[in-house]
Amino acid sequence: MHIFKYGDLSEKSDKSSVQSRSAKTEDDETSSLLMIESSNMAKEKWKSDCVNIRSNGKNEQTKRENAEHRLSILSIVYNPTAHPTSYLNTLINMLKGNVGCGILAMGDAFKNGGLFLSPILTCIIGIICVYNQHVQCSKSVKEKLKLQHNPQFAETVELSFQTGPQRFQSYSVFFRNSVNSFIVITQLGFCCVYILFVSKSIQQVLSWYSIQLDVHISILISMVPVMISSLIRSLKFIARLSAVANICMLVGLVVILYYCAIDLPPLSSRSAIAHWTTIPLFFGTSIFSFEGISLVLPLEQEMKKPKQFSTPFGVLNVGMVIVTSLIVLTGFMGYLRFGDAVRGSLTLNLPEEFLLSKVVISSMMFGIICTYTLQFYVPVEILWPKVEQKFGPFRSPLLWEIGLRVILVLITCL
Repeated sequence: MHIFKYGDLSEKSDKSSVQSRSAKTEDDETSSLLMIESSNMAKEKWKSDCVNIRSNGKNEQTKRENAEHRLSILSIVYNPTAHPTSYLNTLINMLKGNVGCGILAMGDAFKNGGLFLSPILTCIIGIICVYNQHVQCSKSVKEKLKLQHNPQFAETVELSFQTGPQRFQSYSVFFRNSVNSFIVITQLGFCCVYILFVSKSIQQVLSWYSIQLDVHISILISMVPVMISSLIRSLKFIARLSAVANICMLVGLVVILYYCAIDLPPLSSRSAIAHWTTIPLFFGTSIFSFEGISLVLPLEQEMKKPKQFSTPFGVLNVGMVIVTSLIVLTGFMGYLRFGDAVRGSLTLNLPEEFLLSKVVISSMMFGIICTYTLQFYVPVEILWPKVEQKFGPFRSPLLWEIGLRVILVLITCL
């Protein structure tokens, strides 16, 4: 009898210790991810869940699976990076992620929007992009659930559904996977465009030497440097490559703007406002030119001091002001110089007799290859944890990750 009482007391002691530990950690990230909004709600929610688990084995399994799933989100979002980036490194990656093929197509965009209407619309698009990139929803979720860092895009959507009305909570995982799928498709789509740009540039240069190259051969040639650069796994090391790429892109843009400034026609020779039927084409190209929105949260989370990202003079505002200014200037000068003859990329308007044409195209190709590396970082960061979770643990995870990167590069080249 005494033994039974002792065991009963020990069992009660264990339960009380569990409850004390639960109460002690009710405000941490794990409790937050279990759809808890305040300490009082945490206590009641924990008690009711414990009762349901003890009373129903099926319910216990479901709750355990949900808890493991939410803890897996926590491990993904709050996994610290081994190579945190500085303010300057993040700014370099920010510029590189937004300055790519899209900026070279802005001359054609301004043709579809009009010489004077297009700069206004571009600035409005830039302001909307900056506002959205400040990820107010992510910050709200962080404050509401008392998280240490801003959750990523997919996690923000999932946590929003989990803490929303009861009838929508069961769809949280579906929408999380949907957002991740859209991001992967978008980023790999950018990479496909970069491959096409590099291959077309190779064809253009070789055509000046009377060498006609099939597009498939040029894609295979461009795949070699892209494959090598895609194996870089750290944003800190990508930033070093991006710094060189930014210099190359800047040199290329300066030379293009210099050529566009030669023999400029009067402003009146260009349409101030294009026909309304072509303005949707302007929006499509302009939105594409702001290419780095999917990089915002990864860049912020990789920083040594993430608070420096969203301050008034932080990485986001400073970087986007520079990017928007370059986009407006390039589009304005490109359309003013070439008019209706402006092509989808301003490099295609450079004649062979222009001495710096080959330098410009070579610089742009290198810059775009580095941009590929940066944009490629996002889908790998999304897909690799899923591959590791489904097929792991691996004896050689590095080789498996390299295999995933190679497969994704081949997909973008097909």
